[in-house]
Amino acid sequence: MSLAALEDDRGASPLSEAARRYRIPISIAVSIVGLLVARPTEYSIMLGSGIAFMGLVYRALAAGQIRKNEQLAVGGPYALSRNPLYFGSFVIAIGFGIACGSVVVLVIAVALFLAMYASVIDREEAELRALFGASFDQYAAAVPRILPREFSLRRAFDGFSMSIYWKNREYNALLGYCGAVGLLVLLMRLHGASSASDAIWL
Repeated sequence: MSLAALEDDRGASPLSEAARRYRIPISIAVSIVGLLVARPTEYSIMLGSGIAFMGLVYRALAAGQIRKNEQLAVGGPYALSRNPLYFGSFVIAIGFGIACGSVVVLVIAVALFLAMYASVIDREEAELRALFGASFDQYAAAVPRILPREFSLRRAFDGFSMSIYWKNREYNALLGYCGAVGLLVLLMRLHGASSASDAIWL
């Protein structure tokens, strides 16, 4: 079955297609709403941005491995999880939910990720199966779907290529991270919350 045939397959669920097509604008809209209700503190920003940074690094290591539609990525983070980019994004979502200093934002961020990306991953793995056939089936049988089977920096760095990282424009995630942290610091100053004792959990 070719990738073109898969794209023409009308059996894909409307939810899967909508999630795949609109996940970026929906995520941006939810992020804006989250910032409007956020009440960040120094403590929440330090803790949350630190967690988000770990997700950012994990995404970067994955982005430095993947050659989209050319080669099945099985090294580095892909030897530990079939979807390290999405796992990294999930960690980032948790981190920024915490950084916002709001339980509401944290719950919405996690729920949105789980609701949208489950169907997106289904669709993308179907595309990989169509492209790589038995090779993908063997890989999928040996490697967990989302959660890494171990956390090993040495293995995660194996095969990393900075040129592939730049080709995949993963630096945009770093720019977004810096911008989000900057906005949270600005919000903290605007709300006058400067210590952990000032935390407001909505």
